[in-house]
Amino acid sequence: MDKIKVLHIIGGMNRCGAETFLMNVFRNIDRNRFMFYFLCYGDKKYDYEEEIETLGGKILRIDALKQSGVKKFYKDLRNIIKKYDIDIIHAHTYFNSAIPLLVAKKEKVKIRIVHAHNTMSEYKSNILKKIYNFISKIIINRNANQFIACSVEAGKSLFFKNKDIKVIENGIDLNKFNFNEEKRKKFRDTLELSDYDLVIGHVGRFEEQKNHKFLIEIFKAILKKNIECKLLLVGDGSQFDIIKNMCKEMQITDKVIFLGNIPNVNEVMNVFDAFVFPSLFEGLGIVLIEAQANGIQCFASTEVPTEANISNNIKYIGLDKSPDFWANEILNTNLKRYKIDFQSCKYDINNTVKEIIKIYTKDNKE
Repeated sequence: MDKIKVLHIIGGMNRCGAETFLMNVFRNIDRNRFMFYFLCYGDKKYDYEEEIETLGGKILRIDALKQSGVKKFYKDLRNIIKKYDIDIIHAHTYFNSAIPLLVAKKEKVKIRIVHAHNTMSEYKSNILKKIYNFISKIIINRNANQFIACSVEAGKSLFFKNKDIKVIENGIDLNKFNFNEEKRKKFRDTLELSDYDLVIGHVGRFEEQKNHKFLIEIFKAILKKNIECKLLLVGDGSQFDIIKNMCKEMQITDKVIFLGNIPNVNEVMNVFDAFVFPSLFEGLGIVLIEAQANGIQCFASTEVPTEANISNNIKYIGLDKSPDFWANEILNTNLKRYKIDFQSCKYDINNTVKEIIKIYTKDNKE
């Protein structure tokens, strides 16, 4: 039997939220039944590229719409759809999914999925960006025929109210994130952390959305109350150097550890005593699911969807509260690790894959 060929419009495959979700699906889906192609823009080598090829997937490259222009982008994508005889388009690039879905419909791709992974795209948008988003939203809703979101709020931000929206949880391999005392000790020794160090952790791209500047202010407030404390930051991005310089100016460089993008986040999480996530907006916040699976007490902004709370061990705090308020909440909370009931957890990757397959095998009569 021929494989069902799925083209994922993703733009790049680095270690970020939507990309990690997609890799979790790819690792756990029946690859004898489904062939995954990943459409990436430009010539950059991506974090997940080697694993994708090892698992039998394929990276396809074209120039991004901004670089190539609409005419060439349309032609390049049409050629890929024809060359690889694509059965399904699964678009993950939010408002930038408009043109790919338009091309897919013109080329009579039967299943055309748009997947909302985020919210608040209007944050600090200028008038031209708002117009672009509005037009894109119309195109997306006219040309997609399957609508998926990682949370209710993510769906509201991209789809019209009359659409039949399917919320599919961003599942993970929960067992992979089980707390491990031996790994905690190993990585604490590697990072030269003492048993007495309170470790505040954060995983996320160094972009404005993740609100690292406020996170540093929270940590500075914690330091004033507890000197035996370290901040461990995992990730990379355009604000990486800005945040490093901010730590230098605050004279807390010796208290902050920058790990960059790493492949073993699940192991390093064993080091954390608390997970702080003060995002300006989020579609879900998959790293919060991972942190809870490790048993870590989490502190998130009220801009993060409550669907991320799978353990009742997330404290939601408003961004209008001061860094000192956040610090008090963290230090006055029992940070002892807990264990969640995986059996009843809807964020198990196996459940997610089952739901994805239902959509991939749906009979669309168009």
